[in-house]
Amino acid sequence: MNCCYLKAERRIGNLYSIYGKAISRNPIPTIILSVLLNAILGINIKWMQELDDYSTSYLPPNSQANIDAQKVKSSLTNSDFDHMFYHQLNGDEIYGSVVLSVDDNIIHKKYKNEISTFHKTALNIKVKSSDMKIHTIEDLCVKNNGKCFILGSWYLEDYFWDNFEANNITYPYFKDQKRDIYMSNQQFGKVTVRNGVLKSAGSLRMTYYLKQDTAINKALSVQWSKQFVHELNKFKNSSIKLIVTNSETMATDISRNNMWDPPFYVVVFLAIATFSFVATVSGNCLTQRGLLGIAGVLSTVISIVGAFGLCAVIGVEYVNMCSIMPFIILGIGLYNMFVLLSGLNRASVKGTVEERIGSAMRDTGASITISSLTDITALLVGALMTDLTVIRSFCFFTGTAVFLCFLNQMTFVLACAVLHERRVAGSMHCITCQTVYTTDQMKTAHYNNKLTIFCCSGHEPEHSDDLQSYAEMLPAQTLPKCLLNIPVKVIILVLYLGYLTFSIWGTTNLGVGSQLTDVLRQDSVSHEMNNFEKENFGMTTIVSFNIQGNIDYSQSDVHLKVDDMLKSAKTNILFDNKFEINWLKEFNNLYSNANFTEIEFIKKLHVFIEKHPMFKNDIVFDSNKTHVLFSRFYVMTINLKSSSDQQLLFDESHMIARYSSLYVQPFSTQFVYFEQNESVLSKAILQIGITFAACALVSFVLIFDPILILFLIFTVASIIVGVFSLMSMWNINLNLFTTVYVIICTGFSFSFVAYFCNSFIHSQRFDRQGKVNDAIIQTSGSIINSAISMVISIVILLFSQSEMYTSFFKIVLLVILLNVFHTIFVLPVIFSVFGPIYDSMDMKSKQRTSSRTPLFPSRSAATWSITSGGVNAFDNNFKRLKLVSEEKVN
Repeated sequence: MNCCYLKAERRIGNLYSIYGKAISRNPIPTIILSVLLNAILGINIKWMQELDDYSTSYLPPNSQANIDAQKVKSSLTNSDFDHMFYHQLNGDEIYGSVVLSVDDNIIHKKYKNEISTFHKTALNIKVKSSDMKIHTIEDLCVKNNGKCFILGSWYLEDYFWDNFEANNITYPYFKDQKRDIYMSNQQFGKVTVRNGVLKSAGSLRMTYYLKQDTAINKALSVQWSKQFVHELNKFKNSSIKLIVTNSETMATDISRNNMWDPPFYVVVFLAIATFSFVATVSGNCLTQRGLLGIAGVLSTVISIVGAFGLCAVIGVEYVNMCSIMPFIILGIGLYNMFVLLSGLNRASVKGTVEERIGSAMRDTGASITISSLTDITALLVGALMTDLTVIRSFCFFTGTAVFLCFLNQMTFVLACAVLHERRVAGSMHCITCQTVYTTDQMKTAHYNNKLTIFCCSGHEPEHSDDLQSYAEMLPAQTLPKCLLNIPVKVIILVLYLGYLTFSIWGTTNLGVGSQLTDVLRQDSVSHEMNNFEKENFGMTTIVSFNIQGNIDYSQSDVHLKVDDMLKSAKTNILFDNKFEINWLKEFNNLYSNANFTEIEFIKKLHVFIEKHPMFKNDIVFDSNKTHVLFSRFYVMTINLKSSSDQQLLFDESHMIARYSSLYVQPFSTQFVYFEQNESVLSKAILQIGITFAACALVSFVLIFDPILILFLIFTVASIIVGVFSLMSMWNINLNLFTTVYVIICTGFSFSFVAYFCNSFIHSQRFDRQGKVNDAIIQTSGSIINSAISMVISIVILLFSQSEMYTSFFKIVLLVILLNVFHTIFVLPVIFSVFGPIYDSMDMKSKQRTSSRTPLFPSRSAATWSITSGGVNAFDNNFKRLKLVSEEKVN
């Protein structure tokens, strides 16, 4: 196995070395081609399409709830908009809605006149059609008993006040003498109820439902609902608090939930550029790599531009979630750059430019490739296994950017590194490109200003420490001394065992499920409305059981099957045990359970519907009006406070439908939201498991050492378990979004851990302690700098008003901290005891193969230029220095 690994490692390393040497011979064309490619792709941004329907983009299009809803709605294409009741709403209505709240009891006549003013304002709203005809709500509203169906308008009628004062208004619903149902729990919030009777309420909801039976009516209804919001918001300063929404408010607020704010990007890019410059700065004006750090940032910027353009070409729609992609790419790009710089540190300082670049690529090419491929793999898994359009688009955009970032790191940044090496080889200043002299030479040339000497002096590197920046040097010099002694090892192992115990325990407390507010800004109207409704109205929903098929409802056994189905629902703890809307039961009560033939039953049923229009939209006949093809029955849930109860309701409703011998489909307007929480944990485990397997396979292809791969998988698993545990402490639930975040971070984790493992196995030392020492020296600075740059790039998300973005920051922060903990502290200790090592013969063979003989012991600036020739940029003082030196020799 050792021999097999060595052969594979040599071949892969040699391929990267050959590639690096090829780039070192052609840096300028490589930079031009890289920039040109990204610019050509970036031009296509002008053709980028943005997702225009956010109302369903955060919902699974092929979910069971959505399929059931489409079947039910397809059976109700001929709904009568003149006889509509609240329980018959299907969730896609056009409406304008206002919630009014007070500190005391809103069911008091002192508020009636003011609320009546709001209502009259709504009734007086006028809109114009294309033929300039004026339309009011009377022309556009859905009707109920000949009047506009306005939920809550009952409050303004004398009938309501007479029954309220007589203590006749029951809760959660009220039936009048005509057996019509008023959903008091949907109209009044923050209620006081005694013995089922409504006593007071802190809020009132009034919703104006509009027609959409024709394209013209739909357009006018949308126009009216927008005008409704505009007019009612004028009363914001009244004594009654108002929250005004319409049917488009949610989609509008979701579409506005993005981080696309140019000042944010400018601040982040400047912060990252500053950090990359500082992290690569040293006190040697010849060898410091501050501008190379800036080049790393520029490579990520052109990658982002190219990714947006490429996705526009292939037809991926832009979604608001993609606005955080640039922050992610900045962190990934700088990680690869820091890894490349660590490879240059290890290369022989006496080698030629071509040799040093080839050596750096031999040592770090696999790590950079693993980093990019694992990230791309994780994003690909996230895109293919999600049901949400927004997540799929986000993963495609980010994956494309990671791929282009990898290409730019291997071309643009590598070519810039070649120019940097040529500048160092030519003894040229890092900024002015003038010839650099040592401090002693400058003092001899009469440069006495200390600042001038500090800013202009430099010396050729004699060993790798001369190439390191301050940020790389500090951890490389201190961590090996601190970590590789027995007491510290024992402490770290004890801490790690405690960490594992805590992580496993904490994972059992991880919450599961999402809320609608997760995808909304906290300052949005929809977020305010959603929270207000939870606190004041609770979460009750009406569930309809829809029976399809040509069924003879005159048969008594059909009656029994329907009764049994509804009885199963009403005896379930999730449903109200009294509420039921059952047209068949009302029909039998009217006709005293008489036995009819099917023909007689249908005739009686038509008469029954005319007398009871409330059931008109609950029964669908065939074209001849002689058979019932579809009918529905209703029950109501209790207040479902938790996401687990909501998920359970979805499951229980479908179980009740399956146990019925009739063809039944349960439906609720809330099911499409409830189903998202179904099996989240099992789906998350499956997706993360597939990501693990794919990333491990990618890593194995390039590392090709099964023992290291096992260490790699165990370490990343330890990190992810720790993330789950800390998520539970930070009140972050596992849902469709956070699952994808964890999948993406799994790719990050493989990058960090694989880098340390690869450095450990590449060490030419013979013992575990020595190999760990080398690995810490090579990786610690890069890992810490990469971690800091990643935090800087995403810290702006912490100030977002959306849980969707702040949870991403929190999860990535946890992953970064745990990666640093594992790769800087835990892995060195574990590898110093259990790390895989080769026998001495294999190691000597590898050492002989990897040795590099310096071709140029001392590199001169006499005949070098940035492209091919030479710069001899002596200023007057240094010319004088040369003359003085010659005179002394003579």
